[in-house]
Amino acid sequence: MNFYNSNPQSPKSPKRNSKLIEVYTDNFIQEIKNLSSHLEQYNYIGMDTEFPGIVYKLDSYSNDFYYKSIRKNVNNLKIIQLGITLSNSKGEHPQNIITWQFNFHFDISVDKFSNESISLLINSGINFNILKTKGIPHNLFAEYFITSGLLLDQNIHWISYHGVSDFAYLLKLALNCNLPNEEKDFIDLLQFYFPSFYDIRILVHEKEQYKGGLNKLIQYLDIERNGDMHQAGSDSLVTSDAFFNLINKGIISFDELKLCENILYGIGEGEDNNETISYVSFENNVNITNNNVNNNNNRNNINNVIDNNNNIQNNILYQNSQTALNINTPIYIPNMGYSKNNGVNNNGNYTIMNPIMMNNVGNGMMFKFNQNYVS
Repeated sequence: MNFYNSNPQSPKSPKRNSKLIEVYTDNFIQEIKNLSSHLEQYNYIGMDTEFPGIVYKLDSYSNDFYYKSIRKNVNNLKIIQLGITLSNSKGEHPQNIITWQFNFHFDISVDKFSNESISLLINSGINFNILKTKGIPHNLFAEYFITSGLLLDQNIHWISYHGVSDFAYLLKLALNCNLPNEEKDFIDLLQFYFPSFYDIRILVHEKEQYKGGLNKLIQYLDIERNGDMHQAGSDSLVTSDAFFNLINKGIISFDELKLCENILYGIGEGEDNNETISYVSFENNVNITNNNVNNNNNRNNINNVIDNNNNIQNNILYQNSQTALNINTPIYIPNMGYSKNNGVNNNGNYTIMNPIMMNNVGNGMMFKFNQNYVS
């Protein structure tokens, strides 16, 4: 990889460009194709997600408690937003759109969430009435995600900040099923679908002055935020800019970068006992599940927050996707990359499941899938 080597004595941040597009069902296909068209030139993906918080706590402790806690929550909850910011190896962004904020279908009347987290997202400007009516269906996103060029390509480099939960939600979308029971299997699948990724929290883990969270880091690096904190688009943009600032200012060396590739804070080589302790001590405050007797009161509280933020928009029709995702059908992906016309079975539907067997087929790969690979 060829990073921009700026003079460490007079570092400059990448040129700012705050062009962000909101993506909902009506413009999703157009924008995922638009994003894909930029990936050959802009192959560094600043990424952030928003999700419904932590709802589930495990009853017993184990060595991989942190992963299993994340697994339990991700398997039972839904992603709310995904922010993607594109950059090239110099940290430069495309001319027109640089950040895509994908807004997923989420219905607070039926979907599970932590009250505290949803209230935070509402106060940050996320409109859950629009998500209910115009949000992208998860299976529709998964269908295009698998062939977008964002996955299965070692030339695509993902950038996150404390990204284990973010990647867990994305991997669940790509797999179209629950995450594996074992942490090792999760890491193997993650490195298969995302062959190159960085976690900024790992990069600064040994640098005390840069600890304290993403917002503290961007303040220290004098990075200007565009948009609202706790919205995935804005967070993905500052994540991308923080990554290139750390490199261009000489704070992170290329040797450190290489050593930290494909390590996520909290699991595997990035395991941290303090992170496990924080999950062990977590108290599940107020959350909504389909069987909670306090459902109506909790939902009314959230709706009151929405009313107070003037975020109600009615009479928007939501067209549910009829996309069928099939299983146990081989798909072909050329050169471990992507193609809009490949990965389709005889019915014209994409197959999105776990690869358990790979055979060379010409210049590409043939994947066979098994529904029972992940419980």
